[in-house]
Amino acid sequence: MRLFYRNSASALAAAAVIVAGVVARVVLIVLPFAYVPDVFYYDTQAVGALLAGTNPYGHAYLVPAALTTAGAGNVFAYLPGVVEFLAPFGAVTDVRVGLVACDVLVAISLFSLRGKRSWRVAAVYTLLPTSILFSTWYPNDTLVGMALLGLYLAARERGHRWASSALLGLALASSQLVWLFYPFLLLTELKAGKVRESALAVMVAAAAVAPFAVWNPTTFLSDTVSFEFLRPVQGLLTQEPFGFNVNPTVNGVAMTFLGYAIPLVVRGGVALAALLLLLWKSPTPLKALFNGSLFLMVGIFVLPNNFSWWYLELPLMTLMAWFALSGGRTGAGFTPANP
Repeated sequence: MRLFYRNSASALAAAAVIVAGVVARVVLIVLPFAYVPDVFYYDTQAVGALLAGTNPYGHAYLVPAALTTAGAGNVFAYLPGVVEFLAPFGAVTDVRVGLVACDVLVAISLFSLRGKRSWRVAAVYTLLPTSILFSTWYPNDTLVGMALLGLYLAARERGHRWASSALLGLALASSQLVWLFYPFLLLTELKAGKVRESALAVMVAAAAVAPFAVWNPTTFLSDTVSFEFLRPVQGLLTQEPFGFNVNPTVNGVAMTFLGYAIPLVVRGGVALAALLLLLWKSPTPLKALFNGSLFLMVGIFVLPNNFSWWYLELPLMTLMAWFALSGGRTGAGFTPANP
């Protein structure tokens, strides 16, 4: 499957940029930071639990008191694809090396879209300071889903129907945010008559998630679904031991200026209305890619009680993919081939 082929000059340039990005990330991983965020502890211990044959969902996590989120001592809030992907890396080295590998896969995927802007887009993603920080100092577990979603987009562009469907399924098994984007991908697949391919994606996702869901259904659903919506709402600006937490979500603003949180049913209704409107305005795959990115932004600011800046990485990646493809390309997929 010639998924990543491009001309040799652009391939060499992309490889040089990726190597530079990896070096920068490795340097940050080995630096002795005084403050390492809680995600690192959860990821490391979740991998350790899985390798020891115990359930990472419901595991008792040991996190420095200053970093502990209220009610999160036994919570692993990420989907199983994260711990499954990071397990081989955690077995032999720092789990963040796995997230650096995800960054490399995202960059390769953007480069492989074959748009006229693809190599520049991949270079920008690789060298963005936020991209570097969110795979090293502040681990962004959404990177696993981003990498698999990027591979899906690259494979789909090249007409690899079944491989792209399997990759999409793995992405769905790795990130709740990918599920927000999924309706736009499903729309394009169904419009193209790819019902069996869509079914395969769901089956792959179910196969990756099922062992953990069956292991302890109540705890699994509480960790991966309920927890995010039941967390105490922080205000727009809250002092924390290592600085300030900014929460520009609807609930963060409401709590600050109104003194109460907006009920989930109201926020869900707003998100659903935005979803239906943007789906209606997505007549083409390329437009669906753009509108799906917009809906991700709506979901990020409307649905959760609290906010993390790494939430923005996934819509940034999908917008980069849209930008690369909208500049014209040489294959068949999201956009027509150039004449």
